[in-house]
Amino acid sequence: KELANNSMKDFKNLSIKKRLMLIIMSINILSLTLAFFGFMIYDFFMFRENTVQELNVTAEVIGHNCVAALLFEDEADVTETLGSLQADSSIVGAWIFTKDGKILGRYMRETGIQSIKTPDFKENGFLFDDGFLELYRPILFDGGLVGVVYIKSNLSEMTSVLNPNSWRIENTSAISIGYSF
Repeated sequence: KELANNSMKDFKNLSIKKRLMLIIMSINILSLTLAFFGFMIYDFFMFRENTVQELNVTAEVIGHNCVAALLFEDEADVTETLGSLQADSSIVGAWIFTKDGKILGRYMRETGIQSIKTPDFKENGFLFDDGFLELYRPILFDGGLVGVVYIKSNLSEMTSVLNPNSWRIENTSAISIGYSF
């Protein structure tokens, strides 16, 4: 309480010009801080949305390429198709399920991840869980379900994109505040 009283006395002893400048600077700092958090939140949600869309397209292509293999239960063809996911470093695993829920093929990246639990069979949707995006997409042929593709992707790309952006925003805020004084 005593510290607050001393601060108020110090503020009252300032000239009007300095009081106005202090008030304006406080408002500017608050505005920059709110803008910083607003940009970070926007980037975070846009990245999540874009990641889901990109993984959904990948799952659709993989599913389309596995239709014949599913119809003939050709595990080798499914495994070869899933092997193409090696080109995307964020994908850590993928499975193709038959319509009965049996695993027909799988792909697992060998990048230090000890083990990936085989997912439960689901028909559609996505889930952000423990630093990963898990996406299920039905594989359709002639309007009927023939299988499901499941892809698990890590979100390391999100941190590699968001961290430099936060650094840029923090520096811009610091420079703006520095020039204000």
